[in-house]
Amino acid sequence: MLRAAIAHHGFEAVHPFADGNGRTGRLLLNLLLMRDGYPPALLLRDWRVRYLHALDAGNTGNYRPLANLIGQAVEACLDLYLEASAAQPDDDYQPLAALAASTGLSVNHLGWLIRQGRLAAMKRGRYWYTTLARVHHYHREVADDVYPVDRPTEPGQAD
Repeated sequence: MLRAAIAHHGFEAVHPFADGNGRTGRLLLNLLLMRDGYPPALLLRDWRVRYLHALDAGNTGNYRPLANLIGQAVEACLDLYLEASAAQPDDDYQPLAALAASTGLSVNHLGWLIRQGRLAAMKRGRYWYTTLARVHHYHREVADDVYPVDRPTEPGQAD
């Protein structure tokens, strides 16, 4: 990955085109990464300032900030791929309120399970969504003693 970061910096430093240097440089970067078995690096627009500072640091021979940024971009892209490959159809996802009615668990309990990492879910906007299959999977794990049977403390209950 360091080789790809140095090559990317070198390409950006010479600016061979009147326009499109950034796009072409990122294509070159991703070609080098994918040849080495990495997923492409998606350099987000929000990272622009960090990216420019990292390129500037490369001018002094310090490629670490650029390599770190590219590594984070590769990791973020890999996370997207993994999430997409494990995704269930969007029709299967339901808001917690809908699942609470069909599972006998409260919305607060489902939210607590998500925060504890015991129930896989995804957040859309301000709300959590999960699937009935994932709730059933959690129940099987409890039955198999993977997780102890416990519940979050509801407001007004003694600890």
